[in-house]
This record gives sequence, C-alpha cells and structure tokens, in this order.
Amino acid sequence: MSNDQQPDARPEPGGIVEPAGEVSTAAVVAPTRRAGSRVLARLLTVAYALVVTPIATGLLAYGGSRWVQYVMANWSTISLGDFLSTPAAAPIVLGLVVGLLLLLSVVATGFASAAGLLAVGAMSLVSIVLAAVPPLLFEVYGALPSMDLVAVADGFVFGLPLILHVLIGGLGLALALARRRPEPHLALSMAGIPLVPIALLAGMALALAGLARGSGTAIMTLQPTLDPLATILVVVGSLLTALAAAATGWSPYSLVIPALLLVAVSLTLLSPDGYGLLAPLWSTRTGSTAVRFLTVGGGFAVALVMLFHVVVLSAVRMRARRRLRVAAD
Repeated sequence: MSNDQQPDARPEPGGIVEPAGEVSTAAVVAPTRRAGSRVLARLLTVAYALVVTPIATGLLAYGGSRWVQYVMANWSTISLGDFLSTPAAAPIVLGLVVGLLLLLSVVATGFASAAGLLAVGAMSLVSIVLAAVPPLLFEVYGALPSMDLVAVADGFVFGLPLILHVLIGGLGLALALARRRPEPHLALSMAGIPLVPIALLAGMALALAGLARGSGTAIMTLQPTLDPLATILVVVGSLLTALAAAATGWSPYSLVIPALLLVAVSLTLLSPDGYGLLAPLWSTRTGSTAVRFLTVGGGFAVALVMLFHVVVLSAVRMRARRRLRVAAD
C-alpha cells in the first residue's frame, strides 16, 4: 500500500473507529439537543402561562373591583393622596400592581417561545363563552362562597379576561410569525401603523359592546337571557382583536399609538375633571362598560402588555434574523 493513500477510517478517542464519510455522532446529537430544548421551552411556557395568567387576571380584577367601589363613592372628590391614606388602598394597590407584574411576566415568556401566549389565547375561549352566554356567568356567581371571590369574578363583567386573554393570544401569533419571517415587507409594515390600531381598538369596542348587551345587562337586570346580537358582537370583536394583534408580526411598532392612547385616557380617569369629561359615555351600555374596563385598570394593563410586547417582538425578530444569516452562511 502506498504511504500517500488516505485511510478509510479515522481513530476516535477511546479506540472507537468511525468510518470516513459518515456523519459524526456529535453532528447528530447537537440538532437533537436543540430540538429538545425547544420542546422543553414550549412545555414550560405553556405550564407557566396556564397557572399564572388566571392568578394575574384575578388579582387585577380584585384590585380593580375595589377601586371602582371607591370611585363610585368618591367620584366627585377623587384624590390619589387621600386614597392612599385610606385602609382600602393597600389591597387595591397590591392587587393591581402584583397582578400587572405577573401578567407582564407571562408576556415575557415570549422571549423563549410563543407557546405560552398561544395557550392564553386558547384560555380566552372561557371568557368569550361567559361573555356570550350570561346564564353560564350566573352559574359562576352562584357557586362563589365569599365576597372576595365575587370581586374576582367581576373581572368577567368588566371585560378584563375577555380583552386581555384574546389580545395576548393574538400577540403569541405575532411572535410565531416573526420567528418564521423576521423581515416583513416594508409596505406591510408601513400599512400596519395606521390599520392595526384601528382594527385593534374596533375589535375591543365590539367585544365590549357585546359584553354590555349580554352579561352586563343580565347582571344589572338579574335576567340571564341569551342575546344573539351580543354573542355575535363578542365573537366578531374577539376575532378582530386577535387578528389585529397577530398582524403586529408584520408591523411591530403599530402597537405604540393605541398603547399611548389608552394610557392617556386611563390617566384622565384619575381626576374628577377628567372623569367628568367621560360622563356622557355612562348614558350608553357600551360606553359605561368601556369606562368600567378602563377604571378597573384594563386600559393600563392592555397598554403595558402592548408596549412590553414590542420589546419582546423586537428581540425575537433580531434573534430570528441572526439565525437565518447563520443558516445562509
């Protein structure tokens, strides 16, 4: 045999000989390990979202419900300084702040995987059904043993889980889209800046209108009847909200305008003068439901979820672009 002839096999550590031309074991194991990591991330984010989201929404509803009671009793002399000095302030602030932080932690799971946010979207079916079928909501209230739990259940009437869970589910779709197509077409991105806010706010308005006609009216009149129009409004509004949120995968910064608008309106409700400006809305069922949603902290919660999602989406798109460049090389 010539000394220039190449060997058919190369020695490996430990005396194992690996035939030339075959794929290295390390090359097989590495992708498998990465795939396993993705599956684990999905499982963990889904488990975390399914456990933490109901707790976060319940705390928001509890604090918000107590805050609405305080506002109704002191609406002409609302003062944050006076409020914070009352015994009622601690549970209200604690519920709102902790609930909001937990909700943002669910949004933060999007850094690892969109699966948790998509699971929250699936969870929103419960809120959609309760909003569209008031007799079922009455069954929920009838099964509650304490007033504290009633305050938590008030979140369904105020629209907190209906809007927040549907929105987060749509944002999960946006993250899934961004991971696959991190470079959206410029025309789509620009068109989304005016269109997404319009569609998003319209979807929320339709969902709240259906909530007002259905569960809201049923609670006020103590007559849990089924209103077909309310059901249609809730379903169409929820679908439009989810689709508009998903479209942010192509237009990542389109959430900034509606978020800032919600913050401005919510801040307006913290003063007697500002509350008076929105007084005409109380004359309509939809308007009063929207004001209650904002008053319980729904506006702040939705706005902060949107703004934090912009940060998460930007990081996900950057990481996806880097991955595509490595694959191209």
